[in-house]
Amino acid sequence: AFNLRNYRLAGQILEEILYSFPNLEPRDDVLYYIGESYFAIGMMERAMRAGYEPLIAKYPSSNYYANALVRGVQKTYNEKKFEECVGLAGRFESVSSAIHKNNDDVFCGRVANARLNRYNDAIAYFEKLTNKAAIIFWDKYWLRI
Repeated sequence: AFNLRNYRLAGQILEEILYSFPNLEPRDDVLYYIGESYFAIGMMERAMRAGYEPLIAKYPSSNYYANALVRGVQKTYNEKKFEECVGLAGRFESVSSAIHKNNDDVFCGRVANARLNRYNDAIAYFEKLTNKAAIIFWDKYWLRI
């Protein structure tokens, strides 16, 4: 169902698998795709509650952990929950590889810091990027620094 882009059905089927097989391990991939299924159709709260939050809580060494944190950053930023967004962005920064540090998801964390009037924290993100990173110019424009 997921590959056929019937995301609601995919989420329901995956949730049923977890319910029907409570001892199924590993569960992190199933939780991730539950989250992705609901995220794809804009059901952000259900994506977090049913997929990403349990994955984040129980599987910090999962290959899907950083991606689940990114979804949390996106959701909390869109809801203007900037404190929570900054916390998740910080967790993402601590576990993600250098290549992930130039993407738009972490940009949300930088802007959330700025919206909380934490400009020094927002600027600190820039120091982690090289001056050649394209996003640094966008960030500087956005923050007007």
